[in-house]
Amino acid sequence: MLGPARRVQAMGSIALPVRRIRAGAKAGGSIEVTTPDHVLIHLEFVSGALGQLLASFATANTLQPWLELHLERGVVSFEGKSWELDAPTMLLDSTNGIDQPWQSVTELARDDIGVVEGGARHFIAVLAGQETPVLTAEHARHVLEVILKSYDSIADGGSHAIDTTFATSS
Repeated sequence: MLGPARRVQAMGSIALPVRRIRAGAKAGGSIEVTTPDHVLIHLEFVSGALGQLLASFATANTLQPWLELHLERGVVSFEGKSWELDAPTMLLDSTNGIDQPWQSVTELARDDIGVVEGGARHFIAVLAGQETPVLTAEHARHVLEVILKSYDSIADGGSHAIDTTFATSS
């Protein structure tokens, strides 16, 4: 939707240097955290759009929307958790001014499955030759570069240009 990223700048820290193991054979034990567990990434896209991502294993939960899009004529806010089928979606239509009220988007058709299951179904349909992949190797390479340059930015505090790109559909 936003196209490829042009530049990334990130900050990260180890908020919880020791983590308790909650499940599995080593439940009750602990591990030392050696990589940032609380990361803030700023993205500049080729389209001119800006994005911000907060990823954290150091917080118990949040009431923030899992995705919020700030657009020219309004805002779409996806509340709840990304895996919930009935998570509320809110719309702020500012076409007639910025002081408009938020509206619940209830008339949209709901998916019968969650995001993760939808991805698994698509993957199986691609393997069966029934669908064409939505994402390509170029997308994956681009995302990997964004991640690696984010770590570089955390290390040196700089802003890093992204070299890879991918084809966008019009």
